[in-house]
Order: sequence, then structure tokens, then C-alpha cells
Amino acid sequence: MELSFPAADVEEPAEEPVDASGACAQADSDKAAAAKTAGIARCNFFTDCLLEQTMIQRWKTRGACVADRAIKL
Repeated sequence: MELSFPAADVEEPAEEPVDASGACAQADSDKAAAAKTAGIARCNFFTDCLLEQTMIQRWKTRGACVADRAIKL
């Protein structure tokens, strides 16, 4: 099967195609920055949770020590 078009039906582009490599590089950079920010946020969240758990454990331990002293008195 052969396709043929009359010359009047073929449209030529009005201008040169735009090089999108710069836009792609910027998008990749933005994605990398977003991933890094998310990673930092995840790390901070984990650190905060770990710190909170540590403080709770210390508080419970301190409470147990105070209770032991009260019993001994």
C-alpha cells in the first residue's frame, strides 16, 4: 500500500524545532532536588521520632527510679 499526498496538503513547520534538552535537564534537576528534600525531611522525621522515643525511655526510667526510692523510704 502506498500513500501519496498532494503537495498542497503537506505542511512544513513554521520554525525550527525547539531543543528541549535544557528543559529536560531542568526537570531532572528539579526532581533530584525534590527527592533530596524529601530524603532530608524523612531523615529529620526519623531523627525526631528517635529522639522522642529516647526521651520517653529516659522519662520512664527516671520515673521507675523515683518510685524505687519512694518504696525504700
